[in-house]
Amino acid sequence: MTIEAVPILAAYTELAAASDAVVVEGVGGFRVPLADGFDTADLARQLGLPVVLVVGLRLGCINHALLTAEAIIARGLVLAGWVANELEEPMNFADENIEALLLRLPAPLLGRVPRLALPSAAAAAEYLNFSCLPNWPGNHTQR
Repeated sequence: MTIEAVPILAAYTELAAASDAVVVEGVGGFRVPLADGFDTADLARQLGLPVVLVVGLRLGCINHALLTAEAIIARGLVLAGWVANELEEPMNFADENIEALLLRLPAPLLGRVPRLALPSAAAAAEYLNFSCLPNWPGNHTQR
């Protein structure tokens, strides 16, 4: 299966024109290949999107988050914020890991999503605050 950029870009343009805000899911990470020579980082760049990093709270999350933040910035993209995502197993020292990331990531924490009994976008949204994101509805800061 080949994933081509043109239909994605066209669909995004149509959605953006009809919406107050559009959230684009990174489908598994910042550098997931979509086709030869085209990955999710390329897609974010072509769409001119700010990036929200989701950090799965588990062993190694500080390293993973810092390396991903470096990759986002190296691509010339804006790291607009990050979300702490609590996974299946409770993490030892989760609060301390979040504190370490608060000191090191050059973007605001947008929320901490606990493990949800009934996961849904609406349930997760209860734990998030995107109002500081550029061009988010209700935020008058433009990029």
